Amino acid sequence: MKELITVAQADMILRILAIVGPILGITLGPMIGCAKKRPKSGIVWGLITGFSGTAMYGLWRFYITTGEGFGYSSIANLIVQLLLFIVLGIGAGAAIQTLLNGQEKPKDDNTSNKKSRSIQEDKINAS
Repeated sequence: MKELITVAQADMILRILAIVGPILGITLGPMIGCAKKRPKSGIVWGLITGFSGTAMYGLWRFYITTGEGFGYSSIANLIVQLLLFIVLGIGAGAAIQTLLNGQEKPKDDNTSNKKSRSIQEDKINAS
């Protein structure tokens, strides 16, 4: 049975992604953030997205190393991989939640104008 993709090909694709991803994230993140009128969150999301390729390559190398060390179908390798995914999942969830709670809101001039108009109308109606 022939493989669809070899280990060497996967390694090369992930290496390229690890190099190109951060460059694209650093350049495109701020541009997208400015277009959405949220430059800070654009920078943060650009960095996170860009460096996820680097993180994938690191996880790939870790998988290869543990697989060769413990054996790919061993219980020890399964436990190591399971613990890694639990820790990374909790960390990523906490980080994303923190980022979403701290995002800046786009300024909406209409809302502030409506509030000031309603206050002025209340003053007029009260007198």
